[in-house]
Amino acid sequence: YGKIQTILYEDIQSWNSLIFLIVEGLLVLWIIRRGLEESYKIY
Repeated sequence: YGKIQTILYEDIQSWNSLIFLIVEGLLVLWIIRRGLEESYKIY
């Protein structure tokens, strides 16, 4: 039972880090897009 619990816990941890990476990537892309839009407005 303990073994199953640790496997599940590790699974959740890896999912959390994966979701975090995806969210971080989207945030970076959004910031870059915003920056590009702002620079286009200036020119």
